[in-house]
Amino acid sequence: MNLDFELFCIFFIFKSKEECEYLIKLAKPYMAKSTVVDSKTGQSKDSRVRTSSGMFLKRGRDKIIRNIEKRIADFLLFL
Repeated sequence: MNLDFELFCIFFIFKSKEECEYLIKLAKPYMAKSTVVDSKTGQSKDSRVRTSSGMFLKRGRDKIIRNIEKRIADFLLFL
C-alpha cells in the first residue's frame, strides 16, 4: 500500500477535522496501554517494547459514529 492510497483511505472515511477531533475527544478518557500475549500462559501482559494504546467504541454509539461506520463499510465494498 502506498502513501497516496493510505491518504485516500483516511480522507474517504474521515471527511472533516471535526469528526477526527470528536473521535479523539471521545476515546481519550478510555485509552489503555496495549498488551501482548504471554506465550507460556496465554494471558495478556505488559511489554516494554509495545508502546501503543487503544480502546473500543460501542458500534452505532451515536449519529457521528454511525456515519463513519457507514463510510467504512461502503469503502470496504469499494475495494
